[in-house]
Amino acid sequence: MTREMPHKTAMFILCALMLWVRPLRAGVQASTVLNYNEFIDTGDSWWNDREFFNLDDPERVWQYLTREVTVLDSGAQTPVYLLDKPGGERVKKGQYEGFLYGSSVSVHVLEISGDWVYIEGYDMTDDLIQGWVRASLLKKVTPSALYGIVVDKQSQRLYLYSNGQLVTTLKVSTGLPTKAKPHQETAAGEYLIVSWTGGFWADNLWCELALRFNGGDLLHLVPSLVAVDGTKDYSTTEPYLGQRASHGCIRTQRVKTSEGINMQWLWDNLKMNTKLIVWDDDGRPMHYPDPDTVLYYNPDGGRYYHADERCPSVRDTFLPLKGIMRYEQLRDSTFSRLVACATCNPPLPPQRVDALNEAQGYTREQVEMMQGLRGNSAIDADSGVTASAYTTPSEPMIVSDEISGEIVFE
Repeated sequence: MTREMPHKTAMFILCALMLWVRPLRAGVQASTVLNYNEFIDTGDSWWNDREFFNLDDPERVWQYLTREVTVLDSGAQTPVYLLDKPGGERVKKGQYEGFLYGSSVSVHVLEISGDWVYIEGYDMTDDLIQGWVRASLLKKVTPSALYGIVVDKQSQRLYLYSNGQLVTTLKVSTGLPTKAKPHQETAAGEYLIVSWTGGFWADNLWCELALRFNGGDLLHLVPSLVAVDGTKDYSTTEPYLGQRASHGCIRTQRVKTSEGINMQWLWDNLKMNTKLIVWDDDGRPMHYPDPDTVLYYNPDGGRYYHADERCPSVRDTFLPLKGIMRYEQLRDSTFSRLVACATCNPPLPPQRVDALNEAQGYTREQVEMMQGLRGNSAIDADSGVTASAYTTPSEPMIVSDEISGEIVFE
C-alpha cells in the first residue's frame, strides 16, 4: 500500500532534524542502561538556526546527509506504536496516528529508563507525538557516503549531493493535503532509502521506479496514464511538477537535467541507506539566490530562462544561448515574462520567492537582512514589484522535437 493510493494503514514520520533538546524528566535515570546512552540526541543539527538555512552551503548539508541516524529496528513496513508509559497504551489511536515505521525513519531519543526509551516525532498530519518504545528496538545506521538527497517542500525541488557538492536539482511534487485527508502531507524528517519497490498503480496512474523511504511513502517517477498499446501519457501530472500534487509520495522529474540526471538515474545509481531529508516549509523563509547569479535565455523569442547556456532542452541551433542576465533582472519588465526552464531548473523567479515568503509572514527586506543581502546595490533599488502583485506563471507546455525525439521548450 502506498501513499499514492487511498490508505487503510496509518504512516507516521519523524522529523528528527527540527526537534530540540529536552532535559531528562524527574526520577528518570538515563544511566540505568549505559549501553543505550549513545542514542540520546544532542540537538546538534542544521536546524539550530530556526530562522534561516541556506541549502547552497553544500559542505554543511553533506555533513548531515552522511552522519549516523537512529532508527527502530523493525520492518520497513512494520508500524511501531508509541505508548503513554512503559508497557502502557498507545498515545493516539486514530487511523493515522500513534506509530512510526522502522528501518528507514530517523528517530529522536529523549530519555532512557531501564528497558524503555522515550522518543518523539511528527505523525502524517504533522502533529508532534511522544511516547515509549522498547530500548532494544534502537539501531544506529551509517548512511551511504556516495549520495544524499534533500527535498525542499517550499521550492518543490530535490537537491542531489555527493562528496560535499551539489550535483543537480530536480523538480518534484510532494503531498497535497486536504481538510478531509491531512495525512496526504509529505511530512518533514530524516529518512533512509531502504528498498527498490518498482512500479505500482495508483488508481488509473502508473508509477514507476519507486524507492521506499517511509512505509508507503515512495520516491518515484512522475506518474503516467497508460494507453491500451502501452503508450505512456504524462500530460496530466508532469505540468504539476514544482507544485504539491501527490498523496504523500514524492513524484520526481522524468526529463534529464543538464547533468543527465532524472528519476531513472536515481533508480540506477543510488545505494542502500542513502539518506533523504525532507525539509519542511512551516514558518520559515525561503532564501534568495545571489542577485548577481548569471542566467541565460534565447533573445530570439525564447520563453524560458536557464541556468545552463547549453541546456539540453533547447535546440542546437540556439546554442549556446546568447541572452545573458543577472538573477535580479528577472524583476524587470523586460525579463519578468520569462519562465524557469523545467530541465536545467534555474532558481525560482524572485517574485515567486516573494510570494512564498509573504505566505510565511516574512517581507523581502526581512529575508534579505537574514541573508546579509541588504546593502547590496543590486537589490536596494525599488523594483516596483510586490509579492501580492505576483501571479504564478502557467506551467510550460512540453512538446517533442520530431527530429531528435527529445523534450524541448524553445
